[in-house]
Amino acid sequence: MAKVKAEALELIRKLPDDVTTSGIMEELFF
Repeated sequence: MAKVKAEALELIRKLPDDVTTSGIMEELFF
């Protein structure tokens, strides 16, 4: 699970600042 979290954080860093973490979580998990 740690690897998945690290990859997700890396993707988040590449996205624009206006993308919220909750929005990303919805994209990943829903």
